[in-house]
Amino acid sequence: MKRWIRHFGLILGLAATAAFVVYAVRTLRGQDLSQFASAKAIGGMVFAAIGYSLIIPLSALAWRRLLKDLGVRKRWGELSIIMSVTQLAKYIPGNVGQHIGRAAMSIRRGIPVRPYTISVLVEALLAVVAATITGVAGCALSGAGASILDRHGATRLTTIVVIACVIVLAIMLAQKTLPAVLRRFTSKDRTYGAPNVLPRNRALASALITYILNYIVFGAGITIMAMLLLPGQQAQWALLTGSFALAWVVGFFTPGAPAGLGVREGLMLALLQFSYARPDALLIVIALRLATTLGDILCFLAGSAAFFLTDMRASARVTHDVPGNDHEA
Repeated sequence: MKRWIRHFGLILGLAATAAFVVYAVRTLRGQDLSQFASAKAIGGMVFAAIGYSLIIPLSALAWRRLLKDLGVRKRWGELSIIMSVTQLAKYIPGNVGQHIGRAAMSIRRGIPVRPYTISVLVEALLAVVAATITGVAGCALSGAGASILDRHGATRLTTIVVIACVIVLAIMLAQKTLPAVLRRFTSKDRTYGAPNVLPRNRALASALITYILNYIVFGAGITIMAMLLLPGQQAQWALLTGSFALAWVVGFFTPGAPAGLGVREGLMLALLQFSYARPDALLIVIALRLATTLGDILCFLAGSAAFFLTDMRASARVTHDVPGNDHEA
C-alpha cells in the first residue's frame, strides 16, 4: 500500500509538471522572452532568491524556540546549517531526501529522536496554518480579492480557513492528550530531561508569527522581482504574497511533487490571472521558480561552507587540547 501511494504521488507530481510545461510552451509561443535575459529581470530574480533564502535563518529561530521548550538547547547557527544543507534534497519526489537528511544531521548533532520528531511535526502544522492565514489575507486584501470571491465563491476560502482553525484546535487538544500517550510508550526516553512533551502555547505562537513573517519577507522579494520583470505595471504585493502562500499549501499536500513543482505553479498562475495578463502571470511564475531554485542553491552552498568551517574549527580545538600536542621545547 505504501509503495502504491509513493508511486501515485510521483506520477501525480510528474503529471502536474508536464502539464505546466505544456501549458507554458503553448502560452509563451511567439512571446518575447528577452525579459529573462535583461539585467533588471536577473536582478529581480536575485532579490527574490535572497528573500527566499531568508526563510532558512528565520525558520531556524522558530525551530530553536520549539526545541528549547522541549528541553533541547541548540545554537541558532547550528540549526540554520542543518536546514540549509538539507534544502536541496527536497527536490527528490516526496521530499524524502530532505526529511532523512535533516533527521540524520540533527541526531548526529545531539538532538534526541523524540524532541526532533515532535518539533518537526509541529513545525509542519504551524507552517501550513501560517501559509493559509497569509494566503487568505493576501488574496482578500488585494485588488483581485473581490474577483476571486465572485468567480470561485467564498466556499473554497472558507474551507481553507476552517482547515487552519481545525489544525490550531488539534494542536491545542494534543497538548492535553498527547503527553500522556507519549509518556506511556516512551517513558524510558527521558535522558534529555524535557520539561514538556509538547511546546507550550507561547512557543507555538512565537513560531507561528515567525512563519508568517517568512511569507511577508519573501513576498517583498517577489514584488521587487515582478516590478523589475514587468516595468510599468503595478506590482501587487498582497496578491503575489497571498497566491504564493496558498500555492505552497497545495504543493505541500501533493505527494510526490518535488518542492511542489508543477502543482504550485498551476494554482499561483490561476490566482495571478485576476490581475495580470496571462503571459505576464506566466513570466512571473516561471521567474519565481527560477528564483526559489537559486535560493535553495544559495542556502545549500552557504550552509555547506559553514558546516565544513565549524567542523574544521572543532577538529582544530580537539587536536590542540590533546595532551602532548602543545609542541613546547
